[in-house]
Amino acid sequence: MFSLIRQTVLRGTGLLLLQTIGFLHPSWVMSASKGETYSLQSHQSSGRVAEVRVEFEADGELKTPGEKGEEKAEQVQMHVAAKLAFQDRFLGGTSLPNRDRSLCAGRYYHKIDVNMRIGERTMQPTFRESRKLIGLCKQQNGLLEYFCPHGPLTRGELDLIRLPGDRQALPMLLPENPVRIGSVWQPEPTALAALLALDVVGDSDVKSRLTTVEQGFARVEFEGVVHGALAGVATEVAVKGRYYFYIDHGEFASLQLVTREQRDIGHINPGVDVTARLKMRLEPQSDAGQLSDLKIMPLQQSPDSRERKLRYESTELGLGFDYDTDWYATAEDRQAVVFRQLFRGDLIAQCNVSNLPRIKKGKALTLNQFEKDIRENLNKNFGSFVQADEKTSERGYLIYRIEALGTASGIPVRWIYYLLSDTVGRRVAIVFTMEQDQKNEFNDADLDWIRSLEFLSAGEPQDTKSREDVKEIETHAPVS
Repeated sequence: MFSLIRQTVLRGTGLLLLQTIGFLHPSWVMSASKGETYSLQSHQSSGRVAEVRVEFEADGELKTPGEKGEEKAEQVQMHVAAKLAFQDRFLGGTSLPNRDRSLCAGRYYHKIDVNMRIGERTMQPTFRESRKLIGLCKQQNGLLEYFCPHGPLTRGELDLIRLPGDRQALPMLLPENPVRIGSVWQPEPTALAALLALDVVGDSDVKSRLTTVEQGFARVEFEGVVHGALAGVATEVAVKGRYYFYIDHGEFASLQLVTREQRDIGHINPGVDVTARLKMRLEPQSDAGQLSDLKIMPLQQSPDSRERKLRYESTELGLGFDYDTDWYATAEDRQAVVFRQLFRGDLIAQCNVSNLPRIKKGKALTLNQFEKDIRENLNKNFGSFVQADEKTSERGYLIYRIEALGTASGIPVRWIYYLLSDTVGRRVAIVFTMEQDQKNEFNDADLDWIRSLEFLSAGEPQDTKSREDVKEIETHAPVS
């Protein structure tokens, strides 16, 4: 549960406070004519590098479902404090072949320090040194996508860097036409979704206003309420902030924002009632440092499908595999992990991965035995088998795959069962569960999971208390 809460706090708060300390000294202030117009246009030419420093704090409550039979949600106090420092380089919006996105920036993280307290538990998430070079792609809807050219990020790593207020989202806040002091405009919903790291914004009364121009820096204040959605759950975010924009250089100097988000419990995330503050300062850099032309060459190659996936690894389960970003871990212990798949806010499928006891050589189940166990396990929910396959993977794993149809609570359900074993007797059972009419949205996601799955080491057998055989695997349909 705490791994899920960690993801929610860092990714899903939608809260931000960015502030420059001492950037404008009172002695620099020069009056600007209220009748003069100013063009607030971002200069995003390729090669412009900025050093970005961020301080983030969030406090509030997380809401998780109560125990079975209890209607009232459980509330947990939380606090997050984070400091990040990175170089960020515009890459000119390079279009990627055959993709609905463009490469907009390269980034190298010098510092990612995070401390969290959830209830009585404290945590310090980590970020691998090998993943500190990041590419950012802008999708057609304006939302940002993050990838590492050296391999997939973990969900936790993605959540550490995918904070609201990303530098690459800030230009979307600027007015399209020249404005005067006192001019008011309304940011587009896509701009607010990108700024607050929401999936979508449906309604907003946020208005921006140019208040002053001082020594070439435009000060813009904005305030309002945003109604949007994150992971299929409606959310309300109250926003109040300001930013400074260096007109001649076409670059942001700082941004201030205080927001409060209130969101109900969803399919994958706890509910939140959180206020957060984040301070950011951007300083132009003449030295590209870790983002020189040579060092960013891997970013400018079209990111392959694996780089855009996420990586799950567990030393306790002894497993690792890649998965698409529309899957989220919702429960985890020493013997099993549960994932759920969302598509446009709808729950598509559930995946249960369970560690099984090792078996001695020559004691493996046959495909027919596996099929028989599944039929007995499903019992009255069983309808028919669609197919049953046996193969050996490139890693030498024996793989059984059986697809079955049936019903659960009167709903037509499709199950895909896997049993994998290696040459030393390690085993894992995996079952994908979905309503039958979700087959197209599921899009054979199981094939990529199994193709990338690997046993991490061949150490001593774990002192496992996992279920004795496949008969015990959870097979409930992901129906809310």
